[in-house]
Amino acid sequence: ELGVHYSSTFMDAIRPYLHRPDGLPEVLELPVHWVCDDWGFSMVSPYALPVPHVNPIASNEHVLALWSAEFDELVALGGLFTLVCHPQVTGRPYRLPTLRSMLAKARSTPGVWIARGDEIDAYWRAAARQECEPAGSGTS
Repeated sequence: ELGVHYSSTFMDAIRPYLHRPDGLPEVLELPVHWVCDDWGFSMVSPYALPVPHVNPIASNEHVLALWSAEFDELVALGGLFTLVCHPQVTGRPYRLPTLRSMLAKARSTPGVWIARGDEIDAYWRAAARQECEPAGSGTS
């Protein structure tokens, strides 16, 4: 209705799936998880509660180890690795090497497709349409 085709809101799966709300257009969920969101590793306020030292800034090595472990397992399970990178976090000069390393890892992993959300949405919907067509219908 509002032109939203996909969303990364829920953490309840490892593969994309369609939301089918009553009377509204379908929305493809591209599942995400906190471990793949850079915010929690870097955005610490001196006013953080309960106390600032509870949420220290994680090292690049720590972040990369977590992202890599999640990536490896999702690849093994046939899942979707949704990396959330905020410009004020991973876009900072000290944090950019984590993104470069993850992209290099993904590029060197056989069978991995690096894609934007709109590309995943188009692919997923096309695959879903083909599954719904009867065999021998002559359409493609």
